[in-house]
Amino acid sequence: MGEKDSSKTRVKPVFDELFLRDKTGLSWLGGLLRLPSRINMESLSVPELLPLRVHAWGDTEKALFPPRSLLRWLVMNLELPKNYGSSPK
Repeated sequence: MGEKDSSKTRVKPVFDELFLRDKTGLSWLGGLLRLPSRINMESLSVPELLPLRVHAWGDTEKALFPPRSLLRWLVMNLELPKNYGSSPK
């Protein structure tokens, strides 16, 4: 991925700066968790947070496996392009 790796060029610098400002995460994590929203819906309700005990971005990034329900939904809602399986021209 190199220089275009968004984890290194965008994610890590932002989270490193937030972590430097507050290692507990209490002042910034709730705001980040409330950012996603959908049209005609309020932002996500975030429960009271506890201080961060570990963090995992950059060189310490950890993989999170998707829940089975998401994988099942993706398979059941698969829409292949009309030209799927045809030879490229």
